[in-house]
Amino acid sequence: MDRPKTRTRYVHVNSLHRHQQSSNDPVDMDVHLHRPIKNVLRCHVKQFSMGNTFHNVRTGENVLKWAEFYEPDGTSGYVGKVFSVAIPPGYYEADILCSTINTLIANMSNHKVSADDVQEQPLGMTFSQDTQFYTIKIDFTNTSPKSKWFCPVGRKHTIWDKLGFVDNQVVNANKRKIIGFSQQTGSSKHGDFIEGFIADNIASLIGAGGQHMDENATHEIAPGINSHIKGVMPTLIESPSSIYLCSDALTSGSTFESRNNPEHTHTECVPMPILEYIQFTTSRFSHFHYSAKLPHYHYLNEQNISRFDIQLKSGDGNPLYFNEVGQFNLVLTFETVDHDEFSEEFVKAYNQQGYEMLHRPDNIKI
Repeated sequence: MDRPKTRTRYVHVNSLHRHQQSSNDPVDMDVHLHRPIKNVLRCHVKQFSMGNTFHNVRTGENVLKWAEFYEPDGTSGYVGKVFSVAIPPGYYEADILCSTINTLIANMSNHKVSADDVQEQPLGMTFSQDTQFYTIKIDFTNTSPKSKWFCPVGRKHTIWDKLGFVDNQVVNANKRKIIGFSQQTGSSKHGDFIEGFIADNIASLIGAGGQHMDENATHEIAPGINSHIKGVMPTLIESPSSIYLCSDALTSGSTFESRNNPEHTHTECVPMPILEYIQFTTSRFSHFHYSAKLPHYHYLNEQNISRFDIQLKSGDGNPLYFNEVGQFNLVLTFETVDHDEFSEEFVKAYNQQGYEMLHRPDNIKI
């Protein structure tokens, strides 16, 4: 099959103009074309420039969650409760982030598992950074009369990842990594998925001799004994690695991303509206410039494009708010198909010319 005759068009997008428009969507940038680009065969990102200055604790990725378990006085079983602190979005160095978390935990109004046991005391927690290995440590102090259990929890990607806590140190509700998970997890009797997950799986997490698969994820803090845990890896909170450039209008389902299927433990790949994956190649507080060496084409089947959307997502796949990432410049390449087009007037003139050529006196024979 012969390759169609094509023409290349370029669109330059400056995110500064997004901030000047009256948009209520904090993560989308809508671009309207003065003249539609017709018959778009395919498009790709040609260039992208952005300052490596945006927040490393961002909206949607700023909640630190953990679960605590305690056996209240007069009962014969543990109860669990999920606690969380919301860290204000911004840029944090690791030691400042630890200090901020400590302040938020100290100011919690209800840091007790049981509302009925007057002898239970809030679990003392202090985050700090090891200055030699750059790992994050949590020191615990339990002044309650009985042991408490602690485990970091979350779904998908969490701040725990960036603090250097590896997979088997965090109870990931999406992965269902615990033996005997209840299939009622997240049911209507619980308002929050994580709370439902913890409530339905207490026995698997800490009871029955510790049947959880990842023994590094849950920790017993005995009364009157100071203890601690720390992340296996150095913290990465100060060094975001990449972003995804995304668009629903300019992608066609040909790019796939891995995820955990919510119904089973398999890893699967599903279509995602990813225009391009941008890796950071410069240090903090400098600009990085991406220029496509091998274009990542998105075939659009000769659509007519009159508007398109742009979103930025973190390397973990979470949407980024434009007021938390700063400005960027983007150049898009559109390859369009040129079809031979004939107007009604042209067809009439062509036919008339043919008629006249065939009906000249010298062509008429009697």
